Amino acid sequence: MKFAHLRKSEWNPTFEWLQTSLECADKINSYHEDYPKYVEATDRALQGGIGKAKIDSWRLREIHRSIFSDKSFAGKWRGIDVRVGPHHPPQFCDVAELMDELYFSYDIVSIEDLIEWYKDFETIHPFQDGNGRVGGVIVATRAHALQPENGWLAPNQ
Repeated sequence: MKFAHLRKSEWNPTFEWLQTSLECADKINSYHEDYPKYVEATDRALQGGIGKAKIDSWRLREIHRSIFSDKSFAGKWRGIDVRVGPHHPPQFCDVAELMDELYFSYDIVSIEDLIEWYKDFETIHPFQDGNGRVGGVIVATRAHALQPENGWLAPNQ
């Protein structure tokens, strides 16, 4: 956990393998109050995938923009400080630098690496809204590229 110092308590998210991208998109969205509004857009993002490409800031913002095209903050790092339950993500002015650091901190070659990346991404919480869905798309598409026989890996939160 390269960014564990940003968390006040340990966080161990769980994941579930699903057979289709649509099932995965549904699962990724099911925890949000606006469900099922973004299921189709999330499925399109899953279909676009990232394969085994490096997860850079541009790619993350493009995924966010493709899912949340109806929002004024689509594809932009957050410009406000937020609170997520008991978690206080880093200040918005630190997000761009932290996302660059996240990019250079990981070479994701296993599911374990991917889960650690996801925990750090969600800890940074770079977007005003939609972090869980963008993180879910990355987890699902990279896991599918690493282990296609297992299907699509979706976070359970």
